[in-house]
Amino acid sequence: MAEAVSNAEVVRPVVALRAARRAAPGADMVRARLCRADGKLVYIIVALRTDGRFVHVTVDGASGKVAAMR
Repeated sequence: MAEAVSNAEVVRPVVALRAARRAAPGADMVRARLCRADGKLVYIIVALRTDGRFVHVTVDGASGKVAAMR
């Protein structure tokens, strides 16, 4: 992850976490991973909502924008 961030291939993890917080307001961020999906780098962030359910937020690594939420 550090190499991808230093080479400017992806946004910093804090940028991805901020995007996930905006997508799932009030949720606690539990885990963040940098993964390769469909040839692109994405952050997969697991958040725990206030109702006790988990939500997976996918953030595009290059742009820092939320790509999906399930």
